[in-house]
Amino acid sequence: MQQKPRRRVLRRVLWSVAIVLLLAVGGILVWSQVGVMAAEPEPLAAVRENPAITVTDAEEGIVLEPADGDSDRGLVFIPGAKVDPWAYASILQGLAEEGTTVVITRPWLHLAFFDPRGLDSFTSAAPDVDTWAVGGHSLGGVR
Repeated sequence: MQQKPRRRVLRRVLWSVAIVLLLAVGGILVWSQVGVMAAEPEPLAAVRENPAITVTDAEEGIVLEPADGDSDRGLVFIPGAKVDPWAYASILQGLAEEGTTVVITRPWLHLAFFDPRGLDSFTSAAPDVDTWAVGGHSLGGVR
């Protein structure tokens, strides 16, 4: 006779845990998409119109390359939490002007911490580059 009440209690506990987990995951998904800091329009337009660099919106990320295509070094840049990757283009365009290919990643859920992809996923955007460095901002730098 004791087992039925125990099962009922266990079932309620398991359902409660499942609901809490579901709400937590849903909350993280909503939070990660709301309030993402966007790129400022004027600096972004200047990057896209810069004749010294080529800007490509590739599957691997945003690629900034010297316009002459002569680059043997690269930088994989990982954005901070909840920051639009395009926001870094105006800051990093100087590196591309000086001959460094820059790949700005697009982290999953705008949170680099949850992005399981390795660096090869991003360096494939510029196969001619031999030497790579990695950098990032805030949580992207930790990643």
